[in-house]
Amino acid sequence: MDITAYTFLTLLLNEPTYNDHPCTKDLGNSTDLFATFLKHPKSSNKTWTWASNLIKQKYSQDIRDLTDIENRWHFGALKASEKKLANFCIKDMAEKMQKLAPELWDLLGLMLTAPPRVQC
Repeated sequence: MDITAYTFLTLLLNEPTYNDHPCTKDLGNSTDLFATFLKHPKSSNKTWTWASNLIKQKYSQDIRDLTDIENRWHFGALKASEKKLANFCIKDMAEKMQKLAPELWDLLGLMLTAPPRVQC
């Protein structure tokens, strides 16, 4: 029986029968596998594109979740009042963001601590 690597991996990861198979368990360290795809010339660009799209989807969902009315981060300029602005606490906002969207919080920290660019 001829089977491609793609078919083999898809079967291992999607078929519950193989959840305890040694090959499936071995894939638990998938970061090495992803790193291999990134290094390979024929898959590097596609892997970067896939990863980029995946993280953009994650950050977009985190932003939607944070700005959801239920999380009380929804800001309406028309309904803003002096009292609401006076009661605003950036520390509370930061703590809530850390809890609700930790990856987005890490990205924000990375952007705020990035070294400045040299001006030409």
